[in-house]
Amino acid sequence: MVSTLNVTFNFVYMLNSHWPFGELYCKISQFIAVLSVCASVFSLMSISIDSQGNLEAFLEKKEEKKRTGEGRTERQEEKEKEVFKVSKKTARSPEVEEKTGGKWKKH
Repeated sequence: MVSTLNVTFNFVYMLNSHWPFGELYCKISQFIAVLSVCASVFSLMSISIDSQGNLEAFLEKKEEKKRTGEGRTERQEEKEKEVFKVSKKTARSPEVEEKTGGKWKKH
């Protein structure tokens, strides 16, 4: 839009140092230049807003998978079970029971 309606006519003006297209088109040409810049800025802004929305949706979906455990591999599950067993043993160790006064009851 800019190249067909603005740049060509401004190129002629720069070559001749004279605007042969009339006062009306001079104003229209400047309006088109400003309109094109604004359209470009709004386009880039809408693209970045859309990208931000997509990124947030992706991160929310990823966080939901992490919370529900969806998409975990068997190895990850085994590792989590091992960590749980170790933490369970540590929580019920004699040292912990001694410090807590025996409040930990074994099931």
